[in-house]
Amino acid sequence: MSVYPTQNQPPSTQPVSLFFAVRPPMTVASRIVELAQRHRMERGLVGPPLAANRLHVTLMSFGTGVGPVPGRVTRVARAIGDAVRFSSFEISFDRAASFARSHRNRPYVLLGDDGVIDAKMLHKKLAGAALRYSSDERVFQRFTPHVTLLYDDLQLSEQKIEPISWAVEEFVLIESWVGQTKHIVRGCWFSSQCLLAGELPHDAGLRAG
Repeated sequence: MSVYPTQNQPPSTQPVSLFFAVRPPMTVASRIVELAQRHRMERGLVGPPLAANRLHVTLMSFGTGVGPVPGRVTRVARAIGDAVRFSSFEISFDRAASFARSHRNRPYVLLGDDGVIDAKMLHKKLAGAALRYSSDERVFQRFTPHVTLLYDDLQLSEQKIEPISWAVEEFVLIESWVGQTKHIVRGCWFSSQCLLAGELPHDAGLRAG
Protein backbone atom coordinates (compact mmCIF):
# COMPACT_ATOMS: atom_id res chain seq x y z
CA MET A 1 0.00 0.00 0.00
CA SER A 2 1.29 3.44 -0.82
CA VAL A 3 0.42 7.04 -0.04
CA TYR A 4 1.35 9.83 -2.44
CA PRO A 5 1.33 13.21 -0.65
CA THR A 6 0.84 16.27 -2.86
CA GLN A 7 3.34 19.09 -2.43
CA ASN A 8 4.62 22.15 -4.26
CA GLN A 9 7.14 21.79 -7.06
CA PRO A 10 10.68 23.21 -6.85
CA PRO A 11 11.80 26.26 -8.89
CA SER A 12 13.24 25.49 -12.32
CA THR A 13 16.79 26.30 -11.13
CA GLN A 14 16.65 24.25 -7.92
CA PRO A 15 18.92 21.14 -7.77
CA VAL A 16 16.80 18.19 -6.67
CA SER A 17 17.58 14.59 -5.75
CA LEU A 18 15.10 11.71 -5.47
CA PHE A 19 15.65 8.61 -3.36
CA PHE A 20 14.05 5.84 -1.33
CA ALA A 21 14.81 5.94 2.38
CA VAL A 22 13.81 4.83 5.85
CA ARG A 23 13.65 7.37 8.64
CA PRO A 24 13.87 7.15 12.42
CA PRO A 25 10.88 8.16 14.53
CA MET A 26 11.30 11.61 16.03
CA THR A 27 12.15 10.26 19.49
CA VAL A 28 15.08 8.33 18.01
CA ALA A 29 16.01 11.18 15.67
CA SER A 30 16.32 13.48 18.68
CA ARG A 31 18.74 11.00 20.29
CA ILE A 32 20.80 10.94 17.10
CA VAL A 33 21.03 14.74 17.05
CA GLU A 34 22.15 14.70 20.70
CA LEU A 35 24.83 12.14 19.79
CA ALA A 36 26.00 14.33 16.90
CA GLN A 37 26.27 17.32 19.21
CA ARG A 38 28.22 15.30 21.78
CA HIS A 39 30.64 13.97 19.15
CA ARG A 40 31.24 17.50 17.87
CA MET A 41 32.51 18.42 21.31
CA GLU A 42 34.40 15.19 21.99
CA ARG A 43 35.96 14.63 18.56
CA GLY A 44 36.63 18.19 17.39
CA LEU A 45 34.01 18.33 14.62
CA VAL A 46 32.73 21.75 13.58
CA GLY A 47 30.01 20.95 10.99
CA PRO A 48 26.46 21.57 12.25
CA PRO A 49 24.34 18.46 12.96
CA LEU A 50 21.57 17.71 10.48
CA ALA A 51 18.08 18.55 11.73
CA ALA A 52 16.12 15.66 13.24
CA ASN A 53 13.53 15.72 10.45
CA ARG A 54 16.25 15.25 7.78
CA LEU A 55 17.85 12.13 9.26
CA HIS A 56 17.42 9.04 7.10
CA VAL A 57 18.98 5.91 5.62
CA THR A 58 19.10 6.11 1.82
CA LEU A 59 18.01 2.81 0.24
CA MET A 60 18.29 3.68 -3.45
CA SER A 61 18.88 6.92 -5.34
CA PHE A 62 17.50 8.12 -8.67
CA GLY A 63 20.20 10.76 -8.98
CA THR A 64 20.17 14.56 -8.96
CA GLY A 65 18.74 16.96 -11.51
CA VAL A 66 17.60 20.57 -11.75
CA GLY A 67 14.00 21.71 -11.38
CA PRO A 68 10.92 19.52 -10.94
CA VAL A 69 11.55 15.78 -11.16
CA PRO A 70 10.26 14.53 -14.55
CA GLY A 71 6.88 12.86 -14.22
CA ARG A 72 8.11 9.64 -15.82
CA VAL A 73 10.86 9.33 -13.19
CA THR A 74 8.38 9.77 -10.36
CA ARG A 75 5.99 7.25 -11.96
CA VAL A 76 8.75 4.65 -12.30
CA ALA A 77 9.92 5.26 -8.73
CA ARG A 78 6.38 4.77 -7.42
CA ALA A 79 5.94 1.62 -9.53
CA ILE A 80 9.14 0.23 -8.01
CA GLY A 81 7.85 1.00 -4.52
CA ASP A 82 4.49 -0.62 -5.31
CA ALA A 83 6.26 -3.81 -6.40
CA VAL A 84 8.05 -4.35 -3.07
CA ARG A 85 6.63 -6.22 -0.10
CA PHE A 86 8.46 -6.28 3.20
CA SER A 87 7.99 -7.15 6.84
CA SER A 88 8.73 -4.78 9.70
CA PHE A 89 12.28 -5.09 10.96
CA GLU A 90 14.66 -3.51 13.45
CA ILE A 91 17.57 -1.46 12.21
CA SER A 92 20.48 -0.78 14.54
CA PHE A 93 23.71 1.24 14.40
CA ASP A 94 26.58 0.71 16.83
CA ARG A 95 29.46 2.93 15.68
CA ALA A 96 30.25 6.32 14.16
CA ALA A 97 32.92 7.29 11.63
CA SER A 98 33.80 9.54 8.70
CA PHE A 99 33.29 8.42 5.12
CA ALA A 100 36.55 8.88 3.18
CA ARG A 101 34.78 10.52 0.26
CA SER A 102 36.94 13.58 -0.44
CA HIS A 103 39.38 15.96 1.21
CA ARG A 104 36.60 18.25 2.39
CA ASN A 105 33.03 18.10 3.63
CA ARG A 106 33.12 14.41 4.54
CA PRO A 107 29.94 12.77 5.88
CA TYR A 108 30.19 11.75 9.54
CA VAL A 109 27.85 8.79 9.84
CA LEU A 110 26.35 6.02 11.93
CA LEU A 111 27.20 2.49 10.78
CA GLY A 112 26.13 -1.04 11.72
CA ASP A 113 26.87 -4.71 11.04
CA ASP A 114 24.26 -7.35 11.86
CA GLY A 115 21.83 -4.56 12.72
CA VAL A 116 21.57 -3.42 9.09
CA ILE A 117 21.16 -6.80 7.37
CA ASP A 118 17.40 -6.38 6.86
CA ALA A 119 17.94 -2.89 5.43
CA LYS A 120 20.29 -4.47 2.90
CA MET A 121 17.56 -6.97 2.01
CA LEU A 122 15.07 -4.16 1.44
CA HIS A 123 17.61 -2.42 -0.80
CA LYS A 124 18.02 -5.67 -2.75
CA LYS A 125 14.24 -5.93 -3.26
CA LEU A 126 14.07 -2.35 -4.54
CA ALA A 127 17.01 -2.91 -6.85
CA GLY A 128 15.42 -6.07 -8.20
CA ALA A 129 12.16 -4.23 -8.89
CA ALA A 130 14.11 -1.43 -10.59
CA LEU A 131 15.50 -3.89 -13.13
CA ARG A 132 11.99 -4.25 -14.52
CA TYR A 133 12.36 -0.71 -15.83
CA SER A 134 16.09 -0.55 -16.54
CA SER A 135 18.84 -3.04 -17.38
CA ASP A 136 21.39 -0.92 -15.52
CA GLU A 137 22.74 -3.28 -12.86
CA ARG A 138 24.45 -0.41 -11.06
CA VAL A 139 21.34 -0.41 -8.85
CA PHE A 140 23.04 -3.39 -7.19
CA GLN A 141 26.21 -1.43 -6.49
CA ARG A 142 27.76 -1.74 -3.04
CA PHE A 143 25.27 -0.53 -0.46
CA THR A 144 26.38 0.64 3.00
CA PRO A 145 23.40 1.54 5.20
CA HIS A 146 24.22 4.66 7.20
CA VAL A 147 22.75 7.76 8.81
CA THR A 148 24.60 10.98 8.08
CA LEU A 149 24.94 13.08 11.24
CA LEU A 150 26.83 16.05 9.79
CA TYR A 151 29.52 17.05 7.27
CA ASP A 152 33.04 18.01 8.29
CA ASP A 153 36.56 18.15 6.84
CA LEU A 154 38.01 15.85 9.51
CA GLN A 155 38.65 12.18 8.72
CA LEU A 156 37.78 10.25 11.89
CA SER A 157 38.13 6.53 12.53
CA GLU A 158 35.30 4.34 13.82
CA GLN A 159 34.15 4.81 17.38
CA LYS A 160 31.80 2.44 19.17
CA ILE A 161 28.55 3.92 20.44
CA GLU A 162 25.60 2.71 22.48
CA PRO A 163 23.41 1.06 19.81
CA ILE A 164 20.71 3.26 18.30
CA SER A 165 17.79 1.20 16.99
CA TRP A 166 14.23 1.54 15.77
CA ALA A 167 11.50 -0.53 14.16
CA VAL A 168 11.17 0.10 10.42
CA GLU A 169 7.50 -0.02 9.42
CA GLU A 170 7.63 2.09 6.27
CA PHE A 171 9.92 3.35 3.56
CA VAL A 172 9.49 6.61 1.71
CA LEU A 173 10.31 8.31 -1.57
CA ILE A 174 11.99 11.61 -0.73
CA GLU A 175 12.53 14.61 -2.96
CA SER A 176 15.41 16.63 -1.52
CA TRP A 177 15.89 20.26 -2.51
CA VAL A 178 19.68 20.34 -2.41
CA GLY A 179 21.11 23.17 -0.35
CA GLN A 180 17.69 24.19 0.99
CA THR A 181 17.49 21.64 3.87
CA LYS A 182 14.11 20.66 2.46
CA HIS A 183 12.78 17.10 2.20
CA ILE A 184 9.40 16.37 0.62
CA VAL A 185 7.79 12.94 0.81
CA ARG A 186 6.55 11.87 -2.63
CA GLY A 187 5.45 8.37 -1.64
CA CYS A 188 5.19 6.09 1.39
CA TRP A 189 4.93 2.29 1.59
CA PHE A 190 4.05 0.28 4.68
CA SER A 191 5.07 -3.12 6.04
CA SER A 192 2.83 -6.16 5.74
CA GLN A 193 2.25 -6.13 9.52
CA CYS A 194 0.89 -2.57 9.38
CA LEU A 195 -1.43 -3.49 6.52
CA LEU A 196 -2.69 -6.70 8.14
CA ALA A 197 -3.43 -4.83 11.35
CA GLY A 198 -5.20 -2.10 9.42
CA GLU A 199 -3.10 0.47 11.27
CA LEU A 200 -0.53 2.86 9.85
CA PRO A 201 2.14 4.73 11.80
CA HIS A 202 0.54 7.90 13.17
CA ASP A 203 2.97 10.15 11.29
CA ALA A 204 3.30 7.98 8.19
CA GLY A 205 4.55 9.95 5.23
CA LEU A 206 3.93 13.28 6.88
CA ARG A 207 7.29 14.17 8.44
CA ALA A 208 8.72 16.48 5.82
CA GLY A 209 10.50 19.73 6.23
